[in-house]
Amino acid sequence: MKQRSPSVSRFSAAAAILWAVASILLIATAASATVRYVPEQHATIQLAIQATVNGDTVLVNRGTYRENISFLDRTITVASYYLTTGDPSYIDNTRIEAAVGGIPVVEISGGQGRGALLTGFTIAFGSGPQGGGVLCLGTSPTIDHNTIRDNCVRENGGGICTYDGGPRISYNRIVFN
Repeated sequence: MKQRSPSVSRFSAAAAILWAVASILLIATAASATVRYVPEQHATIQLAIQATVNGDTVLVNRGTYRENISFLDRTITVASYYLTTGDPSYIDNTRIEAAVGGIPVVEISGGQGRGALLTGFTIAFGSGPQGGGVLCLGTSPTIDHNTIRDNCVRENGGGICTYDGGPRISYNRIVFN
């Protein structure tokens, strides 16, 4: 019977311990994620965002929300019920419309990566110098399954404008900007 060298055994034991610790941390992180419901728990999307920590989800029910929102520095999901149902009618019937002119409807500028997700909305009536619908500054979020429409800017990116980042933008309808 061939015996293993002591260095291989120590490496295997260290790898097993490292794997166990990583698994526990991953499970603890997943277990601590919270879903914040709008308007059932929070009157506005922005109030729900302010209550989040990284990894949380803001789940927005059908309706028109007249507000400008910011992800702050959070790596979170902001979504309509399209996220949980796959029903595209939620995209048309869950609207975020600018409440304040001169700024984007949605701003994502906290250095987030792909884990930040914006999905399942109609985003409309934003304005300002750039990024009337969605403005991404130094971030690389995922922006998918939205309709971004009727936004107006003076310079760049009526629908979506991005600087110093690489957002994943897919399956969006971007019209009349």
